[in-house]
Amino acid sequence: VDNGAIWETITEIINKPTPDNEYIKTHIEIIDKKTHGLLKGGVSLWSGLRASAKSTILSQVALQAVNDGHSVLFYSGELTDKRFARWLIQQAAGKQYVVPREKEGSIFYIVPDDIRKSIAKWIDKRLYVYNNSYGSNYELLTNQIEEQTKKIKPDIIFLDNLMTVDTASVDPNEYRAQTILMKRITELAKQYNVHIGLVAHPRKTINFLRLVDVSGSANISNLVDNAFIVHRVNHDFKKGYLDEFCKPGTKEEDVPVFHGTNVIEIAKDREEGIQDEFIPLWYEIESRRMLNEKTE
Repeated sequence: VDNGAIWETITEIINKPTPDNEYIKTHIEIIDKKTHGLLKGGVSLWSGLRASAKSTILSQVALQAVNDGHSVLFYSGELTDKRFARWLIQQAAGKQYVVPREKEGSIFYIVPDDIRKSIAKWIDKRLYVYNNSYGSNYELLTNQIEEQTKKIKPDIIFLDNLMTVDTASVDPNEYRAQTILMKRITELAKQYNVHIGLVAHPRKTINFLRLVDVSGSANISNLVDNAFIVHRVNHDFKKGYLDEFCKPGTKEEDVPVFHGTNVIEIAKDREEGIQDEFIPLWYEIESRRMLNEKTE
């Protein structure tokens, strides 16, 4: 392959053909407006405390991608394939196509069998879920991702989450192994022009969650193009946000991001330089969807 001169002039650089950037819409309106969406050939990081709705958001973005005609690969290291499929189908069905059920005083929602089968048929051949019974060994998983990528040419791949990938055989040092994994992920994204979104849990912190709190190697956040932190709007989040971003004496009711049930923070955007952008969302229990507006 002729890569051109080793040392290039500026004229040579600007005369190189530059393909247009391709983005996959998240349908989270402010993310798509501010960052244009998820860049093909790029990598995004998604972090947040437990129960902040990281997986909920990623499966919803995956469904939106399918609805836009894209193909998706999804590795869910913490959920069985059955449970993942059940949650995904409930999101796809929406509020109007679920039925309430009661168990031990709690209300939950199911999708009727005919609707469930229709949704599955619609998703088939567009979204593929990794079978966890094959394990999470680094070599096996990344090789299988590459093989399936060659086969179906997906537009987006989700890895939920990085900490479930077994990298012990790569390097006994956890941080070095994670760096090797991150480099492999970024190479796959560029080589196959696919966006890869990965989840990484934060380390335990008593402070307001920031990007530096992501557990593991610093190269996890260094190598990605975008980083998003998902927050649940609870007492700890409100206190941390007021202390970090508001003037003393600010009342909770005067802070727009507190009006949602959850918040996505754009913590890093390499293309536009955006950070500290907080986006309120509303969780709809019947559909497990995150809404841009309460009445969406």
